Order: sequence, then structure tokens, then C-alpha cells
Amino acid sequence: VSQVLANGGVAVLAAAVAVLLRDPARGGLLLSGAFAAAAADTWSTEWGRAFGGAPLSLRTFRRVESGRSGAVSAAGLLASLAGAASVAIAAGLAGVVDGGLIYAILWAGVIGGFADSLAGAWVQGIWRSAEGRFHETPRDAGPGATLVRGAAWIRNDAVNAFATVVGASAACILSG
Repeated sequence: VSQVLANGGVAVLAAAVAVLLRDPARGGLLLSGAFAAAAADTWSTEWGRAFGGAPLSLRTFRRVESGRSGAVSAAGLLASLAGAASVAIAAGLAGVVDGGLIYAILWAGVIGGFADSLAGAWVQGIWRSAEGRFHETPRDAGPGATLVRGAAWIRNDAVNAFATVVGASAACILSG
């Protein structure tokens, strides 16, 4: 439930604002930017894990194990572009946004996805287990876990919600 709210909550709010303000164009832009960011993040994570090898940490610029928050790979970056493009094209074809705004949605999604990676590297809480492995929650890290970076209250859901806010905002800014 929390991932659904984190990835879709901003889009739902955008739709509600569009109805309340009677501004479907702005609502479509916000909604599409939010979904493009969520798709960019999801695709980059999955493709990066499957095909990216050892990603580069945005915090240390060193190679880290696949799946680490705040790290990027070439495969993941290409997947981010593809995920954002899939939403941008669908939004244009469905008439959610004017066709001339497809590039704004695409780049808003990529920007939102990259914001997710930056937040994952710098502010998301990461715990080290007693065995020395890194985890996104203290529960997953188990007894004796130590917070090694970020804020304990900032979990992946909060980072995802932040990324969709960035994507929605970037869509408005890039649309002129």
C-alpha cells in the first residue's frame, strides 16, 4: 500500500487539483510528470539490477553491489529514459497532454528518476546488519543493525514520493 501511495499519490492529487481548478491541461501535465518519474525509477531499478553490473554510487563515485539505493548504471540510465518515454508517449497518444509536450514529460520523468537516485544516496536511511550487509529498513537488517547514513525516518517510500513531486514539478517547468 505504501509503495502505491508513494508512486501514485502525487498523480492522484494532480488529478484532484485539475478537477477543482478546472484546469485539465495542468492536471494532465502534473499527472504525467509524476507517473513518468515513477516509471523512470522503477524501470531503472529493475533493468539496472538485471543488466547493469556493478553500479556507481552517487555518493562515493565507487562501484557498489547491484540494487544499492543511490547508485546508477548505464543500463539503469537507459531504462530510466525508456520508462519515462513510455509514459510520455502514452500520455500524448491518449490526449492526456498535448503532443507537443511529450519531450517535457520525458525529461521530467528522467529528472524525477535521477532525483530519486540522489535522495537514495544522500538522505534515505540505510542500515548495516551485524553481518555487514546494507539494508533499506532496520527490520530487514535485523537485530544489532546500525544506521550508517541518511535519516532513519526517510524510507524508500518517501524517496519515491519525492521523485514523483520532482517529476510533476519538472513537467510544469519544462512545458513553459
